[in-house]
Amino acid sequence: MCVFAALKPLLPKPVLLKCVKVFAKESGAQITVTEDIDTAVRGVDFVHTDVWVSMGEPLDAWAERIKLLLPYQVTPELMKRTGNPKSKNSCIVYLHSITVKPKWVVKLQKNILN
Repeated sequence: MCVFAALKPLLPKPVLLKCVKVFAKESGAQITVTEDIDTAVRGVDFVHTDVWVSMGEPLDAWAERIKLLLPYQVTPELMKRTGNPKSKNSCIVYLHSITVKPKWVVKLQKNILN
């Protein structure tokens, strides 16, 4: 099963979902798209996230995007909300598309959040 969670304006476009559903049907996969983070993480073994702001976006868009997506932040509390007993001993896998952040990105994020 694959669950995709995001705010409505950030959900995949209908044309993309149509293609994904065709592939899912052919492979036997199940696809769920939701805005509800609790629905998205319930019972999962893997949590994957992407960057909130692309490096090409203007800096003035960063604060708004971070504020918008903060409820979707992957935290220990979110991992507990999976209800997966593996979350108690950190066996749920957390994946991110960027494994290392340049120091300037970390500093900028701290400035925006403060």
